[in-house]
Amino acid sequence: MKLALLALCGLSLYFRISTIPDVFQPGFVNFVETDPWYHVRAIDHLVRNFPWRMQIDPYSSFEYSHQIATGPLFDYVIAFVAWVAGFGHPSEHFVHSVAAWIPAVLGVLIVPAVFLLARDVFGRRAALLAAAVVAILPGHFMRVGLVGYTDHHVMESLLSTVFFWLLLRARKTPYHHGIVSGIALGAYLLTFVGGAFLVAIVILWVVYEQVRSCWPRKDSPPEIQPIVWALLIALAMVAPWYRTFWMNYTIAALAGGSVGITLLELLRKRSRTVFLATLIGGSAAIIGGVAIFAPKLFRILSFLVPSFAGRSGGIAELQSLIFVNGVFSLRPVWGQFAGAVVLAVTGVLILGDLAIRLPEPRRNFVFFWSAATLIMSAGQVRMTYYSAVAVAMLSGYVLDRLVETPSYIRSAAALAAALFVFTPNVLLALAIAPGESADTDWREALTWLRHNSPEPFGDPEYYYARYSSQAPHAAYSVMAWWDYGYWITAIARRVPVTNPTQLAAPAAAAFLLAQNEPEAAALLEQQHSRYVIIDRRLPMLSDNQITIGKFPTLFLYDHEASLDDYYLIAQQRDANGDVSNRMLYRPAYFQSMLVRLFLFGGEAVEKPSGVALAFLRDDGKHRELVDLREFSSEEQAREAEVGCRFQGCLIVSTSPLVSCVRLEALRRFRPVFSSGNQVVENENRSRRSAVQIYEFK
Repeated sequence: MKLALLALCGLSLYFRISTIPDVFQPGFVNFVETDPWYHVRAIDHLVRNFPWRMQIDPYSSFEYSHQIATGPLFDYVIAFVAWVAGFGHPSEHFVHSVAAWIPAVLGVLIVPAVFLLARDVFGRRAALLAAAVVAILPGHFMRVGLVGYTDHHVMESLLSTVFFWLLLRARKTPYHHGIVSGIALGAYLLTFVGGAFLVAIVILWVVYEQVRSCWPRKDSPPEIQPIVWALLIALAMVAPWYRTFWMNYTIAALAGGSVGITLLELLRKRSRTVFLATLIGGSAAIIGGVAIFAPKLFRILSFLVPSFAGRSGGIAELQSLIFVNGVFSLRPVWGQFAGAVVLAVTGVLILGDLAIRLPEPRRNFVFFWSAATLIMSAGQVRMTYYSAVAVAMLSGYVLDRLVETPSYIRSAAALAAALFVFTPNVLLALAIAPGESADTDWREALTWLRHNSPEPFGDPEYYYARYSSQAPHAAYSVMAWWDYGYWITAIARRVPVTNPTQLAAPAAAAFLLAQNEPEAAALLEQQHSRYVIIDRRLPMLSDNQITIGKFPTLFLYDHEASLDDYYLIAQQRDANGDVSNRMLYRPAYFQSMLVRLFLFGGEAVEKPSGVALAFLRDDGKHRELVDLREFSSEEQAREAEVGCRFQGCLIVSTSPLVSCVRLEALRRFRPVFSSGNQVVENENRSRRSAVQIYEFK
């Protein structure tokens, strides 16, 4: 059994080191995705000032007034390991190397953690099967545990699993495991400060067990004392961090939960009638509170299911797991779990039935936890960090039950598991790829910016200073899309206008979509921006593929602009009657600051060569391109457009690289850097680089 578990850990590590060639580059550790650079910045600062961790970061964005929004433990673990291994003075490269490896180590530790939890609930065979499933689960769960994905999510999964294991073991040795489980819970909440939902699930489970104890049952409900001890110890651990974002909800859940279940337990032991009456009254009060504070509660709920509330902002991990662009789809579910999700749903149904007919506290807890996390995962992909553990445990449980069935059922189940669970998950895990990272073009640009632009605070050593709440604002900022904010901070050591918290993202979107230089200049002056960075990922650089380019996401933040005013997608029939989508780019697209800078470098376009009139038929459901007429000049097209505008004709270009309108030269933007990789050629025969920097004066 131990050798099998060790082999599964090795298999999990094999999948998680697939990013090594991309991460460890000559003289540079290139962390994958954007959020890891946020932690890298905090870890670098912590190592320089150990053990003092910064509470605010004036380099994070121009409006930096908010505190650091993540718990401190993840940063402390990495900084401590690097600080000790580096004998108190580790180099930056050594710190980054340690930071890159830690997620993979934590991800591998989840395998034995799941085994221990499943063993205590379902038995050793089910535990080994659960460990086998969790070792190969692809999707977000594995992605956050890749080498170089230095984000706290993998520690969330590990510590929550360890907490559950210790909490359920507290039934046998209540005081010892109750205290240790409290420490594990506190560590989890200092990793993810928004973990109040986990506390709520524990409380819901305890209340259910208390209610069940009012009727005859073979086993006793869980002891309240170790659970209360766990909540109080966790409360003591997180209380000093009460000013951290979301921590107020966590503290309220810990304090209110420990007091509430204690009172219910006292009432239950004294009088079943009083206990039930109190529970009913409390439930009524909660329902009334929900009705009264519905708007605020809806706001909180919108953070749990942001895609349904329209708050996802184009962020991949905040998208729904069962809806793609508003259309129900199970394809994302398959990408996360493959056939294991069928076993998980089956397991939830079985455990739900057993929770009513044959209640057993540990098994009941798995039911509550699994049902809650699977539902929350439907609302946002990031919750798969938790539901992956539940899916693995439930899969192990169901497969273990199938082992006890007749041989023909057992053989069929084994074949199905191999074909639809293990094989596809292994293939998906082998094909897993991290999101965008700071490629060579971006590193060239940010290195140039660091060494060729003025220090935003006058002194380069201020980057490692111990900041007070009265830290000054930077002398200037760098305008770029929010995806790149943490790269600008950590690599260039400059101050972005916005970052992946989306603070000031509407200002960045408004600038990129601005239709003239005075409008754009006013936005830059408001943000004290001196430099503008534009890259190839923002404009639409494909004629036929709809999803190329981040341009559509700008409209999620600039609500005054309409995407249809910039480009259209119309259906077109060919000679055989086959329908395909056609992209049509309108004048506003080429007049936007984004396109004028990236595609034309701020230069004038005197004779646009992509002028055409598109004749459209729109029935409210479908937009069809009926006819397309090309013109040699903008003047000819505008004259023709006057006579057909009421017939649905529009001036367009069929290519995102060729303008359909004249463009004046931009006077206040001076190109100062272009990366070496040239990706497109505009109609002025000028080659355009992947990343470009402009100075605004």
